[in-house]
Amino acid sequence: MRGVGDRDEAVVARAVYEATAADYARLVGTSISAATEVADDRRLLLDLVRGAGGPIADLGSGPGRVAGMCQLEGRPAVAVDMAFAMLREGHEAHPQVPFVAAYLSSLPFAEASFSAAVLWYSIIHSAPAQLQPVFVEVRRIVVAGASVLVAFQSGDGELHQREDAYGTGMTMTSWRHDPGVVREALRASGFEACDVRVRAPELPHELVEQAFLSAVAY
Repeated sequence: MRGVGDRDEAVVARAVYEATAADYARLVGTSISAATEVADDRRLLLDLVRGAGGPIADLGSGPGRVAGMCQLEGRPAVAVDMAFAMLREGHEAHPQVPFVAAYLSSLPFAEASFSAAVLWYSIIHSAPAQLQPVFVEVRRIVVAGASVLVAFQSGDGELHQREDAYGTGMTMTSWRHDPGVVREALRASGFEACDVRVRAPELPHELVEQAFLSAVAY
């Protein structure tokens, strides 16, 4: 399942999430909600979901929170995550949603399989230099004209290490990406980045600015 371009950081992140999936599902939830997303965030997601003309890829899905929203809106979706335990949690919450195990850099789908894709805080374990290969793979699986929405913690591309991540004894690495760098990586991968929104931290769990980038595949 590991693809070219994956780094040890992704493998460690997978191990952390394998060990903590049940706690994650309990604390974060298995659905998009006001506890984890402000109204504007939810509106961005709904606009993409309602505007999609075909299947939607929930990439880096965790327990399928975005895919669950798609299901509620009557839109077909596939949830993709690298941690099997997350997929099991998601399947219990959303039994009608297909769940697939894969890394973002090696997606097991044919070209042009999806009409839209969401990477909802999915790139946080990808270093800045890995973003373009990830987005090239996303571009491969979506049709021309597909909408893509990327959410992430905003920063200057700095590395953040969480020691003893969630009590696992492992050190998990994440990045707070520069929105401009993410936008350029998308453009270099076959997307036209049409909107960037950065907001201040508003929810209790948010420590830094949150960024949301909408793009269209060309």
